[in-house]
Amino acid sequence: MGGWHGRYLEVDLNLGRAVTRSWPEEWAERFVGGSGLAAWLLWQEVGPSLARLDPLDPACPLVFFTGPLTGSTVPGTARSVACALSPLTGIWGEANAGGNFGPALKGAGLDGLLIKGRAPGPCWLEVSEGTAVIHPADDLWGRDTYDTTTLLLARAPRGTLAGVACIGPAGERGAPLAAIIHNRGHAFGRTGMGAVMGSKNLKAVAVWGRAPGAAPSGLLREVRARMLDHIREHIITQSLSYAGTASSIDLSSLTGDLPVRNWTRPSWERAEAINASSYDSILVGKESCFGCPVGCKRRVRVEGPIWRAEGPGPEYETLAALGSLLEVDDLEAIAHANEICNRAGLDTISLGATLAMATELAEAGLLPAHLAGGLTLRWGDAGAMVQAVRQAAEGEGLGRWLAQGTRRLAAALLSDRPAPTGPECRSDRPAPTGLGSRPESDRVAPATAGAAVTAEAEALIREAAVHVKGLEVPMHDPRVNHGMGLAYATSYRGACHVSEINFFLEQGAATMPGLGLGEPLPGTSSEGKASVLVAAQDFTGLACNCLLFCYFVLTALDDSDVCQALEAVTGRPATVSGLREAGERVWMLKRLINVTRGVTRRDDALPPRLMRAFDEGPVAGSSPDMESMLDEFYRLRGLDETGRPLPETLVRLGLPPYPGSA
Repeated sequence: MGGWHGRYLEVDLNLGRAVTRSWPEEWAERFVGGSGLAAWLLWQEVGPSLARLDPLDPACPLVFFTGPLTGSTVPGTARSVACALSPLTGIWGEANAGGNFGPALKGAGLDGLLIKGRAPGPCWLEVSEGTAVIHPADDLWGRDTYDTTTLLLARAPRGTLAGVACIGPAGERGAPLAAIIHNRGHAFGRTGMGAVMGSKNLKAVAVWGRAPGAAPSGLLREVRARMLDHIREHIITQSLSYAGTASSIDLSSLTGDLPVRNWTRPSWERAEAINASSYDSILVGKESCFGCPVGCKRRVRVEGPIWRAEGPGPEYETLAALGSLLEVDDLEAIAHANEICNRAGLDTISLGATLAMATELAEAGLLPAHLAGGLTLRWGDAGAMVQAVRQAAEGEGLGRWLAQGTRRLAAALLSDRPAPTGPECRSDRPAPTGLGSRPESDRVAPATAGAAVTAEAEALIREAAVHVKGLEVPMHDPRVNHGMGLAYATSYRGACHVSEINFFLEQGAATMPGLGLGEPLPGTSSEGKASVLVAAQDFTGLACNCLLFCYFVLTALDDSDVCQALEAVTGRPATVSGLREAGERVWMLKRLINVTRGVTRRDDALPPRLMRAFDEGPVAGSSPDMESMLDEFYRLRGLDETGRPLPETLVRLGLPPYPGSA
């Protein structure tokens, strides 16, 4: 199959063996690749027990997968995904990373890895030439991701394309915010995939492959040349190349999109302290993912008397999560904290959001002293921010709770009240923690220690936990772009800004003429946003997460570029309608997984704080009309009033019925 090898490696850590599995050619058309094939493999592996399986159960697989374009000469396709049930949310979890891990895996003769079981002790996986060897990792366990990567890259055979994906101490402890870090500067960051890897006693996956590439056909050369022209000419990719993702700070601040003080203020007068111009003071170079012409990654060096950092610099999301969300205007401190997170393997978005929640509660006198552990949290206090991040990385003090996420912190603070009824993944209940699979010494005591919680305090605790389905909201405000609010509410992994390029389509910064999308819509209007989002989820969601185009590169392209690139690499005809149908099938499969885990319409909601309009600022008076948008979204999607796919929808897409149904 052009673009696919048609095989993945099944690794059983219980048995200590790896077996090559072939997958049917028809799956390429039905699920394409990336997280589409990963979701189908997970369904095949655990379908009957899906509703009751703990995400950290050894039977729950971790799947790494590539797309048909991964590692080809098509620009912006160097990505791969890591997928499993999420220990943070309890529902479908996936994370997407660039770098060269995906191209190396393709160059090793594989489309993906399915890893199940739990090794009897720490191990690492060496993958090359279509097979794998499981090695003891006692010498690596306890090391941070930078040291682990350095040691394993030193073992790479000369002349190979080497990719190392590993966990740090946070993943070893099973922290729900744990990420998988690839070659130091790239993160499978969200939904706790590092905790899944740690639960399997798997420290790292090191892949040695040959640099892959598609056949240099005339069509491919033509498509590639046109795509490169589009990328060079587009304002977004130009900005990213020139200034990295920090280039978004000024625009986000101007439009009201930049979150401030845990989403409670419409603007921040100190935004310039963390923008691209200020970033120049710590910048030492830039980097690209495999074969990417943009080069948005930044390298930094901080050598001050207090803060130190050298290596991958903070991206926009981190600048906001550890900066404006906490009103911290010390860029060097943010870079220092970013490196702590990278080394420990922690999701900076969720950690910053949880720390913002804790800071708000501390300022209100609602963070118990025994929980604060001596930390005095205040808005704008860079020192306290770094101390809290360090505690989260080391699993100590308040940091042990910060690494659990906002939903668990809120549940713990309210633990003296009866737990509400409902499925485990509902937004007012903690997801399965998997604590029973970890040592007693790593369990966390109740946060309230029996303290009474007043109704007023309970309301503030719940409101300060800003998440959707347990996943903390990324750094874009849905009061600015209502379609983003609907995207957060209906994303298959919880609050997510990169499941599709709806954000740019809504603004008119990206065009997909084959989908009829390109004209900007008023961001502060809810009208027409459901139809735009459905098209974006189907087509650009497939492009981002199954074909594995870079989110930023895709913004500079149009739908004909995507179709012709796929046809040039695979030799198969590709149409907008055909890819959109496959994208709908993949979205619905993930929805099927989630409703099997207990998701209902109640969970397809924004946190109350983001529904409350500001009285002043760039978007004063703006609030998404979630009910009307959701009604329209359900109708277009073929879901019933509870949010479950209609039986005829599943039949039309060739998907299985719910487990246990007739």
